[in-house]
Amino acid sequence: MRWIIGLFLFFCSTSFGAQLGKIIVDSANVLEFPKAESKTVSTLKKNSVLQVSNLPTEGFYKVRLPSGDLGWVSGNDMFVSRVEEPALTPDKKGEQETSSKKEEARENPDEFWGDRTRIQIGFGLKYTVYGGLSDYFVGLDDMNFGQSFSVEIQRRWFYLLYWALRVELNQAQSGDQQISAATVQRINEFSLPIQFGILFHPIHTRKLRIGLGAYAGASVVNYTQVEQEVSSVSNSVKYSSIDPVGSGVIQVTYGLSKAIGIFGEFDYRYHVTGEQSATTVLGSVPGFQIDYSSYFMKAGLELRF
Repeated sequence: MRWIIGLFLFFCSTSFGAQLGKIIVDSANVLEFPKAESKTVSTLKKNSVLQVSNLPTEGFYKVRLPSGDLGWVSGNDMFVSRVEEPALTPDKKGEQETSSKKEEARENPDEFWGDRTRIQIGFGLKYTVYGGLSDYFVGLDDMNFGQSFSVEIQRRWFYLLYWALRVELNQAQSGDQQISAATVQRINEFSLPIQFGILFHPIHTRKLRIGLGAYAGASVVNYTQVEQEVSSVSNSVKYSSIDPVGSGVIQVTYGLSKAIGIFGEFDYRYHVTGEQSATTVLGSVPGFQIDYSSYFMKAGLELRF
C-alpha cells in the first residue's frame, strides 16, 4: 500500500517550475519517494545544482537529475531559489516579445504587409519606338529623355491578387530626325494616361514582393507636336486625342516597415492614336495615325494605411 501511495505522489506531484536547487550539505540522498525511509536511488555532492518542482511534498522536493531521472530530495539538504525574475526583466521580456513577433511575421507575411490600402508614388524614364506612320511622317525611335510621374492605389482583391488604379503624367521629346536635306522632324509628347490593372504576386515573403500585372485604360489627354523645317520655314502640327492604352508590368517591392516600402518597376506599353488631321501654316495635312511602343523604368515609395 505504501508503494502505491508513493507512486501516486511521484506522478501527481506539482510539476517542475522555474526553480533551481543547490545542495548545501556534504552529501544528499536522492530518494525514490518523498518519504525518509524510502529507497535511495542516488547521492548528490555539495554545491550540485538541479531543477526542482514548484512546491514540496511532505518536506521533499521532486528533482530532475543530470541523467534525466527523477527523485526526491529533502528540503533541509538544499537551498531552493526561483529563476523567473532574472529571466523576465523588462529588457529581456521585450526582447522575447520582439523575437516572438518576428517569428510570427516570418510564418505569416501578411502580418507585415497587412491588407491596407497602398499608395505608390513613382518617377522614371521612358523610351518610345514609333511605328505605323503615314507617308507624311517618318517613324522615330529616339525618346531617351522621356519622364514619367505616377500615383497608384493598390488594394488586395483576394489571396495574392491585387487591383490597382494608376494615374500618370508623361513628358518626352524625340531627337531631331532628318527626313530630307531640307526637313528635320521632332516629336514632343505630353500625355496623361489613366489605367486600371490586376497584379499577381507569385513571390510574397515578409519583406519582398514581386508582382506581375496587366493594365488597360486610356490616355485621356495626349498632346503631341510635330515640328518640321522646310526651306528654313518652321511648321508644326498639334493635336490631342483620347486613345486606348495597354501595359504589362513587373514590379518588385521591398518593405522597410509596416508603413513604408520602396519599389522598382519595368513597364511595356502599346498605344494607338486615332486618325489625326490638322491644318498648319503650310496648309492642310493629310490624315495620319501613330502607333507606338513605350518602355518605362520606374522607382519610388510605397505608403500603406
